[in-house]
Amino acid sequence: MPATNCSPPARRPRRRGCAASWASSGCCSRTSTSRPWGRRASSSSATTLAPASGFQSVQFRRIEWISGLHDAFPADASQPEGPALYEAFCTCAALPAEREARLQALADLYRDHEGDPARAALYDVAELLVDHDEGIALWRHHHVLMAAREIGSRPGAGGSPGVPYLETTLERRFFPDLGT
Repeated sequence: MPATNCSPPARRPRRRGCAASWASSGCCSRTSTSRPWGRRASSSSATTLAPASGFQSVQFRRIEWISGLHDAFPADASQPEGPALYEAFCTCAALPAEREARLQALADLYRDHEGDPARAALYDVAELLVDHDEGIALWRHHHVLMAAREIGSRPGAGGSPGVPYLETTLERRFFPDLGT
């Protein structure tokens, strides 16, 4: 793949712990600690939310789509245009299409990025992608805990099996090449 003009204007210092700061910024902490309707009202939560659920959430499905998960999208919504984040990263970094060669190129990038502003910027972007993936994984985990507390073994708001379905999403990752 030919490299496109993805050169950064200047090297910025690496922001460490983006996933942790994202999670503590309120997104995950509110989800993991709030009882939106209180303990007594939680038995009617599925009725209150119906028909809304993650199955119908166009916003969340768009996040998944641009992050590379293309297996589910509401039929009545338009899919985002353009490449997914990782596809764009691979193009910008001129990574090989073949997975083993791509993994080797990523390992080389992680080992040898100091002193080269373009490679350092690609390293930073790779780390930000990992932070994004970790942030969504934390959100999913907290969402499962909240759903278990709120609905227990009842079906989910969108007609899903509820908590058992949510548990199947915990291992989903957007950028598996960056986690190996």
